[in-house]
Amino acid sequence: MCMIAKEPFIERRDVLRIAPNELSFATAQAYRDIYSNSTPGSKTRRRTALLKSDTFYRNGDAPNVFFERDAAEHAKMRRLLLPGFRPAALRAQEQNVVHRYVDLLVDRVGRLTAEEGAADMAQAFPWLAFDIMGELTFGESFNAVATGKTHFWIAVLQDGAAASSLPSLLKRTPFAYLIAPFMMPRGAVENQRKHRAYSVDVVRRRLNRPSVPPTDQEKKNNSHQDEEKGHGHGHGADHDIFAGLLSDPTVPENVLVSQAYTLVIAGADTVSATMTAALHFLCTTSPTPSSSSSSSSCMEILQAEVRALPYSELTDAVLSHLPYLNAVIEETLRLFPPVAFGLPRVVPPAAPEDEDEDEGGGGANMTMMMIDGHAIPTGTEVSVAQWVMNRRADVWGSRSAEFVPERWLRGVGDDNDDDDDDGGGEKKGKEKPVTFPFSTGPRACIGITQAYLEMRVVLAKLVHVYDLELEHEHEHEHEGTHDSRSKHGGGDWLQRSRMHFMWKKAPLRVRFVPRKTTS
Repeated sequence: MCMIAKEPFIERRDVLRIAPNELSFATAQAYRDIYSNSTPGSKTRRRTALLKSDTFYRNGDAPNVFFERDAAEHAKMRRLLLPGFRPAALRAQEQNVVHRYVDLLVDRVGRLTAEEGAADMAQAFPWLAFDIMGELTFGESFNAVATGKTHFWIAVLQDGAAASSLPSLLKRTPFAYLIAPFMMPRGAVENQRKHRAYSVDVVRRRLNRPSVPPTDQEKKNNSHQDEEKGHGHGHGADHDIFAGLLSDPTVPENVLVSQAYTLVIAGADTVSATMTAALHFLCTTSPTPSSSSSSSSCMEILQAEVRALPYSELTDAVLSHLPYLNAVIEETLRLFPPVAFGLPRVVPPAAPEDEDEDEGGGGANMTMMMIDGHAIPTGTEVSVAQWVMNRRADVWGSRSAEFVPERWLRGVGDDNDDDDDDGGGEKKGKEKPVTFPFSTGPRACIGITQAYLEMRVVLAKLVHVYDLELEHEHEHEHEGTHDSRSKHGGGDWLQRSRMHFMWKKAPLRVRFVPRKTTS
């Protein structure tokens, strides 16, 4: 559904009916109204929260932090997981985990280029992201970067991406049961059985692992904050996110298993997909008039910013303040959001305390809820498709579909420094762009800080060490056809990548050539 953004008549609509009882919105205000439970225009009042749709979120698995529909149970899960995602916890893990695996990847892609001519980053970034998430979640890496091979557990997830959308399809379209067997990848059922068995083994190994005492430095950095919040374990349980879940002995094993693969998938897929897309955009975007230097490409501007620092100083504390690096990441998330489709919510009856509100609640009519100025009946499924919202020309300007990191340095709609006409954008250089790659409200992604940390570090280190180019720019120019260029990651990489439940990314073969340094 997200790909219909290409149709001009849809780009101009704020809301579209996509099924008899489903509405898809395409505005930032609708996103706030649907996914946050704050009353519009108020920082303190709350209105009735929209529930996660049974059609999409009831998948038959044990509950986990992503699929849990009950707000109270979700809040309980989130509280248990929160200590592992605090900035202090992530700082403690940054050097020992993130930098260690990123440095391995930096070495690996250089060797792949030397041996095979290029590295397929649609494979290499998942190696990195899953290794990091495995270590951070339950203290166990998949060793994918070290071996240069995709672990079975990861491969099953990637191969099953298309099938992952089937449960929702079957609930929406009863007759789809007739064709479902033909849509399942070969061996999918057996692979899922093996995948679940491996997940159980991982959790049991974590349960049997003895606790690791925190170091003196970790005690100094984290114990005070944990004690204030009522979490006495700090990092002493085993230096991983799972420690929070294990602090509650009532959590059953099947829930631990469900949490394990959900946390790893959500964290790894977001980072790997975004970084693959970032390299695609950086390697294919030519210099534009909107750049600070008209003769410099996005890649060259980023390299100049990052290379002004020594490699040893490429830490998140430093990188979080590099404007162009962060603009590149935000622009990538805009054009290639981790979840491009709309996550459905159900409009509930308005709460009694909202009866007298003019907007945002039920008003006098308890069967309606206001969403971006539209009165939506109770029971309606609503969502916002980020792919559509993030590419609207009336918001983002005439170059809304182009990769322009500078828009995050200037403001919405200000696409061209030399032209007062912003090509139809509503704003011009005044307001910060608004996107929601990690959602918003009480259900927002718990790992947002971790994701940004990983993305900054890996992107900065790669462009610091190497000059990057797509393989086809040299080895395949003589083939002379659009297909021969695009199959290695050229201009139509976006069209060949597919969104199911998560992105199934097309190959992106990148050459990593050690940068030339002047003596």
